[in-house]
Amino acid sequence: MFMLSAFYRPHNEYCVAVSGSADWDLKISIAEAAKCFSNINVMKPKKIKKGYSTTVYHNYSLSRLTEYRPSIEWGSFEVINSTWACVELLAKTETKWMYYQQLSGVDVPLKTNLEMVKILKSLNNTVNSEVATFQNDRILSKQVGCHLGNQT
Repeated sequence: MFMLSAFYRPHNEYCVAVSGSADWDLKISIAEAAKCFSNINVMKPKKIKKGYSTTVYHNYSLSRLTEYRPSIEWGSFEVINSTWACVELLAKTETKWMYYQQLSGVDVPLKTNLEMVKILKSLNNTVNSEVATFQNDRILSKQVGCHLGNQT
């Protein structure tokens, strides 16, 4: 909640993806903020059978869209999936937003909202992202073997 309160502006739209593993008090606080502020959109987690996710939209407080998502584990596909789902959700709002900025739960804003708008305007509709070589050692611990039928 600190991060949201640090840069909240009533004329901006916000999308918050809350992981199933998040503290219960945080979940309650985010849900209450969404009830109070119509520009806060919340994506709630949902346990999905067999790892498949489905997108279900329904009315939420103040008729805001809420999307149910699986738990978000750092380094998993769900981080990217939740980010994309937020972009889709924000694209369906009536607000004509110009910039999208993603922050994780551990990020702390180092610039004010006004400073960020100036920076984003100076980028002139370009994308500011880092591209790095894939770290092959990240998948070594996740390699799995395949077991085919009975082996005697």
